[in-house]
Amino acid sequence: VEVFGRPAEYDPRLDPIVRVEARRLRSRLAEYYAGPGANDPVVIELPKGTYLPAFTARSEVAPAEAATREAAAGRARRWPWALAAAVALGLVILGVLGVTRKTPPPPPSVAVLPFVNLSDDASNDYFSEGLTEEIIDRLARVRGLRVVARSSSFRFKGTAQDLREVGRALGATAVVEGSVRRAGDRLRVTAQLVNAADGFQLWSQSYQRKASDVFAIQDDVARAIANALRVELRVGFEPRPEPPTGNLDAYNLYLEGRYHLNHEALAGLELAADRFQRATEADPRYAAAHAALAETYAILAYYKLRPAPEAWARAKAAADRALAIDSTVAVAHAVRGLAIAHNEWKWDQAEPFFRRALELDPRSCDVRLAYVWGLLLPRGRTAEAAAQVDQAIALDPNSSLAHQVRSFVLLVEGRLEEAIPSYHRAAELNPSHADIQWDLGMALAYAGQKEAAMRQFRLGGNIHSGGDWGPGVAEYALVGEPEKARAIIERWPGFHDQRPIFISYAYGLLGDADQAALWLERAYQEHDPQLIWAKVDPRLNRVRADPRIQAVIRRIGL
Repeated sequence: VEVFGRPAEYDPRLDPIVRVEARRLRSRLAEYYAGPGANDPVVIELPKGTYLPAFTARSEVAPAEAATREAAAGRARRWPWALAAAVALGLVILGVLGVTRKTPPPPPSVAVLPFVNLSDDASNDYFSEGLTEEIIDRLARVRGLRVVARSSSFRFKGTAQDLREVGRALGATAVVEGSVRRAGDRLRVTAQLVNAADGFQLWSQSYQRKASDVFAIQDDVARAIANALRVELRVGFEPRPEPPTGNLDAYNLYLEGRYHLNHEALAGLELAADRFQRATEADPRYAAAHAALAETYAILAYYKLRPAPEAWARAKAAADRALAIDSTVAVAHAVRGLAIAHNEWKWDQAEPFFRRALELDPRSCDVRLAYVWGLLLPRGRTAEAAAQVDQAIALDPNSSLAHQVRSFVLLVEGRLEEAIPSYHRAAELNPSHADIQWDLGMALAYAGQKEAAMRQFRLGGNIHSGGDWGPGVAEYALVGEPEKARAIIERWPGFHDQRPIFISYAYGLLGDADQAALWLERAYQEHDPQLIWAKVDPRLNRVRADPRIQAVIRRIGL
């Protein structure tokens, strides 16, 4: 079933594949020991009538070897379960014979392109994308198989490119593409696996099932792909996972939430929170939905899109609920760490949650970034932060968030010659992200490239405001025009109505320690989520040594 891709109802009386392959193996063994293996110290045989291999030291092969082998065969007949071991051994030996004295090939890698939505309703895009993500997750469970991250493969959504070019661009040895047609409670899923080296098809399959069978389809596709890539599943595949939910409505709501989170940035957070909340109501035991809800509330809290105390409390509660259902959900551990660090300022207590998340999912780019953003960088542990973010980028080279975090780490360390191209890469991957564009301007300003910096400030500001933007105090201070910055403070009545943390940054850039400390204290009183950057943000570099600012940094545990 596993090795030869036969269905679960496989009947060896009707399909002779095992006997045929065992006969081939015996023939290949005899050929090998008559040639290249003539002097091998150990002889491996598969006696007729059995599938249990016999191992004999060459020194033991004597006139009585026939009797010895017959005895081995007799013992073997008492072990019918040895079929799988023998077939696996056969595959290993055949593989060894085929690659003797050759450089071992690199481990197979696969990129799963977004499945095309062929349904009459274009809004079903969320379902086809969700199916793709779940197949990526299933394949990631195969040991020895490298799977291209979602953000990299999804760059090719809606493009009609030669799959050989796609494979080269993503560093994949094989590419999966497919389509989904959904009509009522029926699903038709087609998938094909293509060799990226020559463009030839390795495998293809169509599935017509009820929508409720979506989890079985995901698992079948992943296993078939792994078989086609010659990954031996009996030792390489994790145990078949239980469906995350038995409630199809809950699953659909979860996929809708992921879609809003992936495509609409900050604007989609409320929609995502709504869908995840409804998913948990439809199935209160749906751990992944609780974890996704926790993640969404954490982002809402950080950006103060909801009152931070309320949002952090909801994030923590949702993460706790996810872990009560399934203690192996890495994202939930990471969110617990974020809530303890960013909301309670208990950094030492938060760190074990981040480390546990890494243990559970070391191949997750997002978990590593949560550790960097949530704890290492606020505490000024920049060397550790740099190491973790480099690993995150190795896992997902096209993650704009990973490059953004890496850029900020470099900026904090003052490595401007590296930070600027790093920000350019992040902006290239996500050109509509206002913060990335603005932060690139800050790096350029610190490097003395004033005109380029102002262009970036304008770009980021217009994205954020919708097109009606002009330079403010921070921008003028960064490009070395403090008089213009102070003039804005004097004539803009609303300047001091902004978030205190941003007012403190503005005064910090102007070198006004009195005002910077005053507004940092107010940010502390309001428990502003972005106060966590007080120890490292370069906008406070000129005033950070002030005892009042140091006192605030100590009070938040940094």
